[in-house]
Amino acid sequence: MNIKINKNENISKPEIPKQTIGKNLTPKEKIYETILNVKSKQIKFECGAIMGKIKLDFDDKICLRWHYNNSSNFESFIESINEFLKTADCFLNDNDKIILEKEYTQFVNNK
Repeated sequence: MNIKINKNENISKPEIPKQTIGKNLTPKEKIYETILNVKSKQIKFECGAIMGKIKLDFDDKICLRWHYNNSSNFESFIESINEFLKTADCFLNDNDKIILEKEYTQFVNNK
């Protein structure tokens, strides 16, 4: 499996045997593993970044719930996510914002 570092560079990630995945992990590491490996628990942005969906109640910036809990409205929610993604040289585009608006609205309406 290759991991894209920037537009011109790839590094190889060693394959981990399936029987070792998920064993001896801390609770935080298990959440990270879930976000990275379970598509139904993730939002993937066009820049390639992956974050946990808002329904995952995990207090970490890799999850949309953290940004929801630390914002006052949709605009500040988007701003918070953008600031976080900038650390990986990634930025939200209009399509990403539409997906996030749907995720945000569904979560607010089902609370």
